[in-house]
Amino acid sequence: MLIARKLLETGDAEGALAQLETALVYPENLGEGKTNRAQDQRVRYQLGQTLLAMDRTDEAEAAFRALLERECIFGDGFYYQGLALRALGDEAGAKAKFESLLADAEALKAKEVIPDFTRSFSTLFYWPEDAQTEQQVIAHYLIGLARLGLGDEDAARLAFEAVLALDANHFETLMVLMK
Repeated sequence: MLIARKLLETGDAEGALAQLETALVYPENLGEGKTNRAQDQRVRYQLGQTLLAMDRTDEAEAAFRALLERECIFGDGFYYQGLALRALGDEAGAKAKFESLLADAEALKAKEVIPDFTRSFSTLFYWPEDAQTEQQVIAHYLIGLARLGLGDEDAARLAFEAVLALDANHFETLMVLMK
């Protein structure tokens, strides 16, 4: 996705499109199923943006609608769905999506972690060393995305800074801040 973003920034929309389409193909590997739906949401949103940059409006709208049809239970997928709604001209729907994400993230931030067998987050399945800190990282990241979607860039930056204070290498936050 980073390669596609760079290609689009340098004017190579065709190259960006090829990268994004490749990113959506999941190779069969050791019989393991695909678990990272949030990454798909990011790629599908960028695919729509790339098609818009190529003046392929109908295809871009189809890409955004396809993103909205994908199941999203929790996480940054809601952010990309909100952006897709905005791209389709549904500002009220986008705002509702961002407000819902913010409410869920605030609830997560306040929730005490109850140890269980594994944790499932956007990166992989694992048992984190410090589950409470990991949960705070995710909550602040989602709060930052929600605030960004709602247009409150100062509050978003504060949330992203809170993420990096807890995890200086949080890839998703670093990607957002690169924009």
